Amino acid sequence: MSDSEADEDVATAAAPTAAKEIRVAFVGEPSVGKTSLIRRLCYDEFSRQYVATVGADFYMKRISLPGRKEVTLKLTDVGGLELRGSMIDKYLFNADMIILVYDITNPTSFDYMSNWLAIVLGLLESAPFFAVIGNKCDLEHQRAVRLDKTNQFVADHNLISLLASAKTGESVDACIVDLISRHLGLPPLTKTQKEQHQAVLKVELVPSPPENVKRKIGHVHHTKSSVCCIQ
Repeated sequence: MSDSEADEDVATAAAPTAAKEIRVAFVGEPSVGKTSLIRRLCYDEFSRQYVATVGADFYMKRISLPGRKEVTLKLTDVGGLELRGSMIDKYLFNADMIILVYDITNPTSFDYMSNWLAIVLGLLESAPFFAVIGNKCDLEHQRAVRLDKTNQFVADHNLISLLASAKTGESVDACIVDLISRHLGLPPLTKTQKEQHQAVLKVELVPSPPENVKRKIGHVHHTKSSVCCIQ
């Protein structure tokens, strides 16, 4: 082998491999938080202002899987009113994964999951990888979708079900990385790996002034606040 051929082989071996592309479509009823989940994943941001998605919006995100495998996600945010729209087959074209999103505080959003599943299966020639994400897990105390009902649905359709919160960021990254790993045939994330992708929620605790200070209007002295990190 000549020196030039050897150098070429070394350069080829050293060159990074192109990141695999996976197309993921988020579907579900209006206001369940599909856009919020995607924007939390892509930009780590959350807006309290609700703006309905008209048609579909498209995003791109590169993630690293365990073993330093890089994957480029092409994300399609399908508007909640597109269930029977004329363009939904275009939005779902060539999707590798469909994520059904529901709001754990809204039972109607869960009841319509079967409709979304039936429509998607009827449109696609080959069944993609399906998963379910229950959004707004930060409102567990307001849960209106019973867990036994969720478990029955995912068991009947052989789906993977996860919980996340677009508002706090809890489990958003971990859910997506876990689902992509499963889709590629990689082992599910371990507890430690999930914790590495877990968002940290910071809560500011403002001490209440003593009663004798409260009575003195205009003479309240503010003490330094502390920060509690909840993993």
